[in-house]
Amino acid sequence: MVSPPAVLEGFADVVEPLRTGKDEHLSDGVRCTLGREPRTFAEFAEATAAVGGWSA
Repeated sequence: MVSPPAVLEGFADVVEPLRTGKDEHLSDGVRCTLGREPRTFAEFAEATAAVGGWSA
């Protein structure tokens, strides 16, 4: 199924700040909310696999 051009343009508008780095900033949200330092996705995936969340 092909999306209408307006849908594609809307999606492009949403991801443009991420693609160009305009939405790139560090915040303390994880630290404030969870009380720990943030971790990478790789660290999350490894820890989740280690407790049986999925096979590594």
